[in-house]
Amino acid sequence: MGLRAEVAEAVILRPSVIYGPRDHFVCRFAGLLRFAPPGLPVPLATSLLAPAYVADVAFGLAQALTQADAVGQTYELCGPEVLSLGAIVGAIARARGRRLALWPSSPATSLRLARLFEYLPYAPFTVDQWHMLTGRPLCRR
Repeated sequence: MGLRAEVAEAVILRPSVIYGPRDHFVCRFAGLLRFAPPGLPVPLATSLLAPAYVADVAFGLAQALTQADAVGQTYELCGPEVLSLGAIVGAIARARGRRLALWPSSPATSLRLARLFEYLPYAPFTVDQWHMLTGRPLCRR
């Protein structure tokens, strides 16, 4: 059973990927790109994301907690742009002064990479992340 079935009055917030100063999303890619070869496999590079700025998500959270009519509602907290993961990684690379060839990988290959990578220190890609990128849309528009 889902949360809504258990607690009808719950306020559900479904944020997209969140970014901001010293975040775990942009900083992780920036760190990985520092050591990346000129060609970089990008698991599920065509997956679409709508990254949301942390302050905007915090504002949405505060609004949801203070508005009486928020009871029983579900809010999608998304940024203004929908971008592919490959486009985001490419933008981070350019911002870091790196020129890379990004190699998109299929869902099956991406899952194999996730199963391998999640055992590395500071796992660069995990099975949980694979499920997130292949599951429900991260933001319904």
